[in-house]
This record gives sequence, C-alpha cells and structure tokens, in this order.
Amino acid sequence: PAWAADQQRSGYVVYSHLPHMRKIANGDFIGAVPSGTAIAEKVSYDLARGEYESRQITVTALEDLKYIHLDVETDLDVRVYRPVGHPVRSRFLEYSPNKGDGDSIAAWIHDAFLDTSNVIDLLDKESSAYFVITIHAARDAAPGIHRGWIRLKAHGKPVTELELVVRVRDFELQRARIAYFPFFYVQWGGGRALPKFAQTDQWIEALYRDMAEHSHTSVSFYGPQIDLKQLPPPKNWYMDVLLPAAKRAGLISPDVPVISFVTNLGPLSGDGATSVEQKNEAMDWLNAESRKHGWPELISYSYDEPGYPSRYSPAIEEYLGSYRKVNVRQCAAMDARAAYGLGELYDAWIVYAGHITHEMIDEARRHGAEVWTYSCHLHPCEPVKERYYAGLYMWAYQLKGHTTWHHYAQGHFKNIWMRPGDDHAIMPTVGWEARRDGIDDYRYLQMLEDAIAFHGNHPLAAEATQWLERLRSRMTTNPHKAEPGNPIELEAYGRIRSKAADYIDRLGVVPPEAIKSPPAARLKDEAEPFRGKSIGECITGLTNDDWSVRRAAAWTLFEMG
Repeated sequence: PAWAADQQRSGYVVYSHLPHMRKIANGDFIGAVPSGTAIAEKVSYDLARGEYESRQITVTALEDLKYIHLDVETDLDVRVYRPVGHPVRSRFLEYSPNKGDGDSIAAWIHDAFLDTSNVIDLLDKESSAYFVITIHAARDAAPGIHRGWIRLKAHGKPVTELELVVRVRDFELQRARIAYFPFFYVQWGGGRALPKFAQTDQWIEALYRDMAEHSHTSVSFYGPQIDLKQLPPPKNWYMDVLLPAAKRAGLISPDVPVISFVTNLGPLSGDGATSVEQKNEAMDWLNAESRKHGWPELISYSYDEPGYPSRYSPAIEEYLGSYRKVNVRQCAAMDARAAYGLGELYDAWIVYAGHITHEMIDEARRHGAEVWTYSCHLHPCEPVKERYYAGLYMWAYQLKGHTTWHHYAQGHFKNIWMRPGDDHAIMPTVGWEARRDGIDDYRYLQMLEDAIAFHGNHPLAAEATQWLERLRSRMTTNPHKAEPGNPIELEAYGRIRSKAADYIDRLGVVPPEAIKSPPAARLKDEAEPFRGKSIGECITGLTNDDWSVRRAAAWTLFEMG
C-alpha cells in the first residue's frame, strides 16, 4: 500500500485484530502486512467480570526499527506479551526451557512462544511482529465502559496513540462445569519432567494458578502414589501438598473431577491383594476426606490407549470387570474402536478428537458412561485448532472433559515455558492463549443454556434456543482440520461470543446457587439382570419391549461367547 505521511514519519503501521488466529511457525506470522482496513486507531474489548481477553497489536516496519515500546493506560489489570522468535531478534533464544534436561524447544515452534515484555528490541524493514495485550476484568470490576490509551514508540520516532475502550459486562463469567485439564506429569522419567529449577512446590502451585487463569478446571496427578491399602494412608504428596495447592490456586472444585494415575487400592491377587470390600472401604475413606476438604473426585486412569482388540487382553477385562463393584470411576484415552469394543469397562471414554459422533454420545449414555476427548497431535502454533477444539467442538458434542498432550513434557507439544529467576512467572504459547479463548467460548454458551433453562417462559428463550440449535448443527469439523472458514470464519468467533453475551444480558443471569450439577455418570453393569440365566431366557429377553432389557440380554449372550 501507499503509506500516508504520518505513517512514514512513525516508521511503522499498527494493526489491531483478534490474537493468534492463524498458524504461526517458521516465521509465518499472522499480521505480516494485513489489509489496510485493519489499521488501528481504536482498540476495543468486550468482556465479562472475571474474564481475560486479548487483542493483538501488529507492527509492520517501514524501515529498520529499534526498541519499540508499548505502554497501556487503563484502570483494569493488563499484561503485555511479545513473540520470541523470528523476525524479532531476542535474547530469549539464548535460554531454552528445559535446556540441559533433555527436552529443549523445537526450533520450528519458536514463533509460538510469548514473553512477558512490552519491548521489541529490533525489527527489520518490511517485517512484522506483534504484541499481545491481555486485559482482565476482576470479579469486582465496575461494569460499563473503561477508557484508556495504548501508546507505541520506536527509538527516535514520534509516539502513536490508540484509544482503548473496554466494555465490562454486568455479569461474572461462570466456570465451566466440566473437566478442562492439560496432561501434566509433575514427575516423569526420561528427561521429560519439569526443569530442575521448577521442581518445587512453589513452581507447581504457580503452574496450577496459571492453569486456573487460563480457565482450566482440573488437573492430572502422576508419580508417587496415594497408598490406600492401609487406612489412613501414609503421608503423601497429593493430599498434603498438591490438592491443597490446586484448591488455593482456584483450579479445582468439588463438582469437577481430576484424573489420578496414583490411587493405589491394591492388586486383585497375589501379595498385598485387597478384596472388593477393602477397596470400597478405602474409596469411602478417600471420598469422605475429599468432601471434608472441598476436593474433587479422583477418577482412576487405567490402561493407556488400550486399542481394540485390546493389546492388554485379557488383563484389561479381568481388572476393569472386577472394578464394576468398586466405588471408583475408570477412564483412559482411546480411539473410536476402543470406545466401541471396550466402552462397557470405562466410566469416561477420553476419545481422540475427530472420532466422536452423536451416536457415540448416545451409546455412552446407554452404558452410563461419559465421553471426554483428547488430542496428542495439536501444536502450540495452531491457535485456530486449539480455540475451536476447546470451545465450540466441546459444546456442540456436549462432552464432559477435554485434555491435550502435553503441558510441558515434550518440546513440540509445550503449552508454556519458564525461566529461572522470574519469580515463578509462567509464559504462554499462542496455543495456550487460544485454548483459554475456546474454553471461554464454552463458558458463555453454558451460561446461555443455563439462562434459557431458568427463564424458559421469557419470550426471548425460544429465539435463543433456535440460534443455539443452528450453531450446534454446524460444529462437526474434526479439530485437527479446523482452519479459517472451516467450520466458521475467524471473525465469527467474536460474533458468537458477543451474541451469547447479549442474550445472557437480556434473559438474565442465573444465580450460581440455582444451578445444580448433574450427578456423575456411573457405568452400568448391563448384563447383571440376565447373568446366570440360560441361553433361551436371554434369547427371549431380546424380544422385550424395554430396550434396557434387550441390551441386558444381549450383553449376557456376549459374555457367554
């Protein structure tokens, strides 16, 4: 474009747009000379109390620039980030998180890493880089319009001022009532643990706090065990340190479960074996302790990615079959084949993203199971996929849990990074920021559904319901294939959230005390009514008018071979 005289004097052009909404890798930034219509004069935010919202300020250099400063004047909480990779020449690359611990950052995702900084040191002519401005409206923030300024200045150049207008809605954005958690192994061998400087209780609580600030509601526990073969159990890290820390951080709550690789109830046979009665006594004790301290349910993770036919057979059928009579839910990551072939053994099917269908959801309900989801193939430089997967996809399929591999353990799957000496500061990737945007999309739609259910007689309820039904019917895209225009254009994400917020404003917010979470689904032993009966009785059962009786007869025949 032909730059105006004032732009030439500044030495750069400034754009404002939604953050991180294209793939960012190998120097391919969003905002590398956007269209002229995106040139910023005013930057606007629209957020509920309790919400974090980000805008991206892209700077395109018309000449070589040094020391581009960005300052924000506002009465709200604000954080400013900048990228750490090409084309920004950054001291960050002198320190790679986990360097020396066997897991340095993959070079091709450097561009997806953000640093807490309001300065871009150097920017070459005709290159673009960006800042991310994240504004937080605290729970007690005053509703209404908050005005301020964003000021940019490069060394030797005049100041550029952008008007800042933040609308704070007159309601608090309520937590998601489902499990959002990254797979997070605090202690794991093979060089995949946290770097040595971060292996402290203080750093782990900071990580939990960062998860909570990114709208997550749960966590996974891995490492030393909670040994429940004797009661009360020996002192252990989870009950003495990690559960209290996660609660203080605002990450966990009694109504959303966490994932446990560490609940040791004893083997089925051999040395140290415990009976079903002993296992239930242990779980009764653990659940009572959780209620007393306001901790969540611990769902046991069993037989990772089992596959079907199962690579663990027959052990998996024997082990999980025996746990039908134990008061602990079981879960595992799996593909659709395993959900089909082993679904009667798991209370929560954590199904690979893109494999889920509405019929799978219906079948899980018939089993008394829940469908959750995971991916081990999303990278932090793919923000559109991250936002769609965590938000609209979760909501459209009414899933009960969402996780991704991995929070920290592998170089090209990291969500966050850390630096020694930074006072427990956690720096994000663009994918981690986009995942929060997706979870917040879910939270708005959850609040709207609550409002419709509570204010069902309101004349606007039917209109809002029809809008949600049309929206849900469009959200069937495999998250690994989401991109601008599939299933929706980039600008539509903001429009959907804004429309949901308008409906909530007009219908009225439901008081939190009026919202009751449904009881956790518990896997049925569907064959039990016919187990021990003859083949003839089971065949007769297949003709019953009640579908649950027909299923019980069919499952018994299946067990009989």
